[in-house]
Amino acid sequence: MVVFNARQSISDRYITKFDKFLVRCGENESHTVILSRFRSELKENLRRELFMRDISTLEQAYQLVLDLDHSQSFPFTRRTNYKDNTNKTTIVKSQPSQSQF
Repeated sequence: MVVFNARQSISDRYITKFDKFLVRCGENESHTVILSRFRSELKENLRRELFMRDISTLEQAYQLVLDLDHSQSFPFTRRTNYKDNTNKTTIVKSQPSQSQF
């Protein structure tokens, strides 16, 4: 039975589960087959990223999936006056400086 920490992301849980699978079943498989098995259960956007970045090892795949999952968990807005009013947000727009032209 696999026990997960409530604070683990879905990617963390999948990697933990996949590692346990490898201990039981993956010792005679090539690195290519193992990586293919790992990719096959990922969401489409993560699978696409692994292919686009030419990931060739399981360790690289683990790290990229964790990084992408972590980066997608942050909101895109920034809160202001955190102590006074937590419902206000500021949208930051970048403007080119005149010295660049």
